[in-house]
Amino acid sequence: MKYLNLIFLLSILTSYSQTNYVEGKIITNDNETISGFINDKQWISTPSKIEFKQGENTKIYTSNDILGFEIGENRFISKTVSLDVTNQSLNQMEIGDKAEFENKRIFLNTLVEGKASLYEYFDYRSHFFIKINDEFQELIYRKILRKEKINGNSKTLKSEYKKYQGQVGLYFSDCKSITINNFDYKRKQLQKLFNEYNACMSTGSNYSREVKHDKIDLYVNAGVSFSNFKVDNQKGVLKGFPDQNFTIPVFGIAADFNFKEDIKKWSLYTELTYRSMKRDIYYLQDFSDVNSDLKNELNMDFQSSTLQLITMLRYKFAIKNTNVIPFVNLGIGLSLDINSTSDLVEVRAGTGQVITYEDALYFNTAYFNYPMGVGVMYKNLACELRYDLSSNMSSSEADSTSKINGVGILLSYNIL
Repeated sequence: MKYLNLIFLLSILTSYSQTNYVEGKIITNDNETISGFINDKQWISTPSKIEFKQGENTKIYTSNDILGFEIGENRFISKTVSLDVTNQSLNQMEIGDKAEFENKRIFLNTLVEGKASLYEYFDYRSHFFIKINDEFQELIYRKILRKEKINGNSKTLKSEYKKYQGQVGLYFSDCKSITINNFDYKRKQLQKLFNEYNACMSTGSNYSREVKHDKIDLYVNAGVSFSNFKVDNQKGVLKGFPDQNFTIPVFGIAADFNFKEDIKKWSLYTELTYRSMKRDIYYLQDFSDVNSDLKNELNMDFQSSTLQLITMLRYKFAIKNTNVIPFVNLGIGLSLDINSTSDLVEVRAGTGQVITYEDALYFNTAYFNYPMGVGVMYKNLACELRYDLSSNMSSSEADSTSKINGVGILLSYNIL
């Protein structure tokens, strides 16, 4: 629990004002288009305000102050809509909860413009809006709870309210060439239907935003791992080898490949990090099985430097506090030996005889490790608490097996 508390504390401490001005436009309430620069904060949720700069002058605009803005491939319009704000937190939902709507002026991201236009608003979930004949209406989708008897027992089950399917079917009923089937509440499928409808009306879409299916985030990483190195099945000169605890600096690079359609949830996270540990390890060993009074002295020059390549499946949670995204990771890694030594010097009791052993541990050139982690993202920063479980580091030539397991904190900064 103390590690989790530390993660959330770090996420707060790393809060900062991100500055990344790119070319953009605003449309004033007088319908005047003004070019300048907009601070691109790589919003996770639809922004409620923007920072607009002309020359040395910077001004903040909310959805009440302007008709819309353009930045990159995104076109936002400002409209007052009836927004579905029904509680969607499963641990707070109850059977029979009433739907709640709130009239709000918000920015809507334009996906399709035409006879039928499609817009999206994202808070902690997607809300899609349809515009026909200058009327905006939300396409309703939400989770609900219901009771059902299973084998004579009453159980509470999660279900889905898919009113949006009937809404789209009704709005598009004047086009007989479109068949409205059981489609998902996702950008690509909705956008396809809207473009087909506009084409059916012989007008086509005036604008259709290209929905990028994949998005790659590149990171630089730095952190620390608190690791335990242990020799199991101890034999020969390794008998009595004490467990070693290391504080290991970690740094490297990573790429997060977001999956198609729902980039805010599943992704494939790949990371390459360098880590190194070094220590002179001294321990004593009984002279023989029958004589424990005399002790042999052993001193190992221990060093291990590795490149660790890991691939993990990452799941990002959407919560109401859209500035922070919790996530979990689970995957597999391969540790590649760069420079490892375990030369050992033994001083025999009584005689003082000195015996040297080269590479007493016989490290593998590569071994698997199994990482898992939990963390949080804030804007361009991520902080993760990670646990690493390794397979055998020692080769088949070694008499004993060795493993290194650890828990660490990794900070990442998104550079792309």
